[in-house]
Amino acid sequence: ASTGTTDPEVYDLFLQGRALHRQRGSRNLMDALDLFERALVIDPNFAPAWAGLSHSLNVITAYASVEEIEALGDVDGRSLQAAEKALELDPTLATALHAMANNQLARFNWAEAQDYYEQALAQDPESTDIMEDYGHFLLYSWQTEKARLVADQMIKLDPFVPIFRFMALRVYETLGENEAQDSHIAAALAIHPVLFSIQNRHLLRLVEEGDFAAAHSLVDQMDFQGWTTVENMHRVIDWASDPAKRPDDEMLTAIAYLPQLALLAGEYELWFEIVESKDEERRWENILVTLSLLSSTANDQQFRALHADPRAKQMISEASLPEYWRTVGWPPRCRPLGAEDFVCE
Repeated sequence: ASTGTTDPEVYDLFLQGRALHRQRGSRNLMDALDLFERALVIDPNFAPAWAGLSHSLNVITAYASVEEIEALGDVDGRSLQAAEKALELDPTLATALHAMANNQLARFNWAEAQDYYEQALAQDPESTDIMEDYGHFLLYSWQTEKARLVADQMIKLDPFVPIFRFMALRVYETLGENEAQDSHIAAALAIHPVLFSIQNRHLLRLVEEGDFAAAHSLVDQMDFQGWTTVENMHRVIDWASDPAKRPDDEMLTAIAYLPQLALLAGEYELWFEIVESKDEERRWENILVTLSLLSSTANDQQFRALHADPRAKQMISEASLPEYWRTVGWPPRCRPLGAEDFVCE
């Protein structure tokens, strides 16, 4: 089958970049960007490499240091430009359509993102890479049962990619199905024991289950990517076991690394403070993650407490979700109030 290039070296560089992108992590993603760019130096008309460049730029801020991100320049703008170039070269290329979908999601253009994801899957119905991001899109837009179907199909097709397991466990976290969530955590850690997104979720589950000794043991094995120190995280685990005392500033920095710890402790006001104080330059990323937490109906008390705060409604509105819901249907526990307003309760 045609790959879109006549140069085997270009295709090899692309495949290496795609493999590193799937593995995530700061170093892997920086190397993936380099590989895609090297491929494009040789063949600037190779659309899959432009799409790959867009994909890695789209996620790198969740892994790279502040210095690395600054060195990359306008990451969001570059990702969109790369997706546009890929589609210009090949308007039917599934990975290019997928890249544009991700960029539309980053701009809260929900209907446009959905259209691009569906076009991408129509071109490549068994692409687990597309399913991973489409599943997140469904999760962020509170279409959790649809996200479950996508996650289950993705894992059935490709069970050995840890970051795919991460999407699946996020779905089951939102649904409150802990046994399935724990199964995905174990499967991912068996393949990639130090992938910090999986380790983070494992740590949260240990705290949630009250297994603080195991949580302390896990903290000793983790690399907190410069966000906080092992010592501070140990203090946070102690606080989570008895959250009667207000954390000090160093502990707040550690809790900000995993704001769900505040939710587990029932500190909803602290959670809002942390979410609102996060890096303004990546606000769209923060809002998307926040939306999935706000959508969870696994804990009725938590859902009611969060949505009683007007900041929850403000975040949902800022993400333009109500306009999208008026088109595709409202999620459970949310409903319109006239033509302009809404409530989630």
